[in-house]
Amino acid sequence: MNRRYTNNLLGALALALADRVEDSLEHELGAGGNVSPALMSIGTRPSESIDQLAKVLGLSHSAAVRLVHRLDDKGWIRRHGGEDGRAVLLNLTRSGTSAFQRLLNARDETIGGVTNELTRQEHDTLCDLLTKMLGAIPGSQEEARHVCRLCEHSICAGARCPVGSAV
Repeated sequence: MNRRYTNNLLGALALALADRVEDSLEHELGAGGNVSPALMSIGTRPSESIDQLAKVLGLSHSAAVRLVHRLDDKGWIRRHGGEDGRAVLLNLTRSGTSAFQRLLNARDETIGGVTNELTRQEHDTLCDLLTKMLGAIPGSQEEARHVCRLCEHSICAGARCPVGSAV
């Protein structure tokens, strides 16, 4: 098979999975936009600032503030001041933690609907290939955080993360 064909297949798979994951997350919470990625980011990085959240999601500061208001209105986050008193830090509430866990499960189920078609050997090979390819993506820590904005960080924390390890 030639590379263009492989690239075409990979591109189609990436878009189809991204669409399915986005749809499943929106359905799980009944909220669209950046609500799910924001909860995922805050859930994996407790005490994240609004500025950090804006960078991870690729939003302006004012858009991130509006998003934080939406999350707060739903009772999913609480805001508190940072040590210097200037930054507003974000943490999940109990209901936010529950929503976060539901998002992780929905994401895993959605992707599993595709990867469950693989044999154990194919799965292991795919894991090796994905690790290699993901390591080639980020050019900065900020970009790595953006790539992993919907990841379940506890699974590939630290050196196990090919994206974070690449920067």
